Amino acid sequence: MKMLTVVNGVLFFLMLFAINCEKSVEPNQEQDELSPEQIVTIGDVYFTEGVDADHDGYFSYAKLNIELSLNEGSKDICIQVSYSHKDSAVYYPYQQIKSFILEDHMKPTMSIGLPNSELSQGKWDFEVRVFNSEEDTVGLASVSAGEDNDLHDVPFEPSARDVEITVSDVRWAEKIDHDEDGYLSSGILCLDMNTTEGQAEIFFILYRKGTTDPGYTPVDTSDNFIVEGNTDTDSYCVEISASEKKEYEFAYGIYFSAGNELIRTYSGFDDNDLFEKLEPANQDYIPIGTWLKLDDGTFESWVNFPAGTGDFAVKFYAPSNTLSCRIKKIAIRIDSESNYGMLKVWRIIQGAPNDEIWSGSDLVLLTTGWNEFEVNIDISSFKEFSAGYWQAQAGGPNLSTDTGAFNLGTSFSRSDDVWTQVSGIDYAIEVYVEYTKEPIGPTAVIGSWLKDNKP
Repeated sequence: MKMLTVVNGVLFFLMLFAINCEKSVEPNQEQDELSPEQIVTIGDVYFTEGVDADHDGYFSYAKLNIELSLNEGSKDICIQVSYSHKDSAVYYPYQQIKSFILEDHMKPTMSIGLPNSELSQGKWDFEVRVFNSEEDTVGLASVSAGEDNDLHDVPFEPSARDVEITVSDVRWAEKIDHDEDGYLSSGILCLDMNTTEGQAEIFFILYRKGTTDPGYTPVDTSDNFIVEGNTDTDSYCVEISASEKKEYEFAYGIYFSAGNELIRTYSGFDDNDLFEKLEPANQDYIPIGTWLKLDDGTFESWVNFPAGTGDFAVKFYAPSNTLSCRIKKIAIRIDSESNYGMLKVWRIIQGAPNDEIWSGSDLVLLTTGWNEFEVNIDISSFKEFSAGYWQAQAGGPNLSTDTGAFNLGTSFSRSDDVWTQVSGIDYAIEVYVEYTKEPIGPTAVIGSWLKDNKP
């Protein structure tokens, strides 16, 4: 009988086990404290409303949706969400949804990110567990990253780093190029950054290299500063100089102050203003303006008529042995009624100014007496040139070499392609030039009016 009783007891146990196995229980659920009739099911979990302001693929905020169902009645439950660093087996509590009544189908949610705790930048796994509120050690259902891929490898970062930072402008200020050779001896390079919303504390490292050099070298590391919104108050400017004359390319590495994390780089491929020609300060010769007297013997000039009716000019010899030479002013004196003309500079070919180097874009008004005009004309490659004007109106300023009219100074008239000297003592056209010579000291630029010194 005892043997039978044991056998019957085994049979009875097996029958109970078979009955319980007929109940539908999800593989991710724990049903320790439910009545035989109540079953909690986690249907799906997923993230929505993700915020990724800087478009780097990491969310500063997302809403975790948890779909729950109870087959009958109601149940007082709580939910624990935990997190684990990618591929780690250990989960840490993140946040809890405290006691609430579950009935039928419900979808509680939880914010990952503010106002709850923020996660450091990385990819995270999550786990959701449902407990009996009265005894939170009793699990009713659970799901983790190993069972649902929506909870696996989810990218998050702090909101302080989820800020879209844009470079709105790169510009040069206070450029110094005394000799106007196209190479700066110094300048201030400014970087202006904005955010679409919010603010960020950042710093940058400025690099440069010669355009033919293989790699960059650091020039300056900024202090930490705040970038917020679309203003010009978050510009950062660096004074630039060089020890070698060549063209440079500049580049920025922009970093978050917290953690020194690189946000982006910005180079000449993004903005052409990051290419600039520089030279040492001792090669940027400072102009010195000086007025030459007739007996200085530095320059020679005389007057001639260029080919073409209505043109008047004086021929000048440029200073010898110069590095550069520019016309900065043209002065014209007339003794007749006001009229209009156009300033011009000619290259000398076979003794006559037949090849135009430069022409003003607008007519200028010539009035009785001296008329002075500021220009900036590079004549570095010309040993001699003519400067004057094109007479725009008939009967205009009287500058003929006829002895009964206003003399131009030492002048020439042309007949049958032969230039004949005509005496004179006054000067109707003068030019002021600035030129540079190989320096003995730090400055070697002289500016002078070119006048007639021909004996």
